[in-house]
Amino acid sequence: MDKVFFPKSRIATIVGHYGSGKSELAINIALLFAAMKKTGEGFSDSAPFCLDDSEEEKLPVCLADLDVVNPYFRSREVSKYLNSMGIKVIASAEDFPNVDLPYMPESMSSIFQNQDVFAVIDAGGDPAGARVLARYSNDLKKYNADIYFILNANRPFTKTAVDTIKCIHDIEGAANLKITGIINNTHLMGDTEVEDIIMGAKLSETVSEETGIPIVAHAVRKDLLCPNSHQDMCLFDAGSIELDAENELVKELGDKILPIDIFLKKPWEQ
Repeated sequence: MDKVFFPKSRIATIVGHYGSGKSELAINIALLFAAMKKTGEGFSDSAPFCLDDSEEEKLPVCLADLDVVNPYFRSREVSKYLNSMGIKVIASAEDFPNVDLPYMPESMSSIFQNQDVFAVIDAGGDPAGARVLARYSNDLKKYNADIYFILNANRPFTKTAVDTIKCIHDIEGAANLKITGIINNTHLMGDTEVEDIIMGAKLSETVSEETGIPIVAHAVRKDLLCPNSHQDMCLFDAGSIELDAENELVKELGDKILPIDIFLKKPWEQ
């Protein structure tokens, strides 16, 4: 497990360019929080929070779907599965997941008021989608939330360092927040190759060097990372992640790997 990414804050906020894979990562990180809650994996005395047996049952996990500006894939589409994994989904239209209702659910306040809650906030794409975060910017700063920029080097407005940095600055301005980490999620959906991820890692390094924003993770589909392992639905269930030291991506990406499953699919893929 020493090469697997773990969040550092109890609140992880996901932003990025439209089509970068934000909602998919939000789901996977929420599942990671749930696994960490269950096992205590990834926590340490130096982290902002720790688990012990007496605290475990009072630490809920939430996924807040704030993608209300022209969403394509919505994390709330898999709310039944997430609920079964102990994750509460907060959304503006919980009874109508395919309807775009641009208002913020009242239950968002519980993420900040209850400091025992672990939460992932899935914001909309581009500055327009990230603008809803400005409503919560003071609370996100107060509670030291991580703001992760999701970078897909195959998207048209994040193919170069110049364009990516402009996108970062635009989102920061719209949300009144500073990006705290970059997650390389370069992909071509089902056609993703190892070379795509490595290309995204190199672009992420350039952006990190020019902005000072650290790379916190490289998202890698589990079948690319662990082709011989069974592909169960939970990131760390039953020890499903066994990283091969000889795997090309493990060698290239080092200790910042975020293994992911794919949950959001087009209607004809389901």
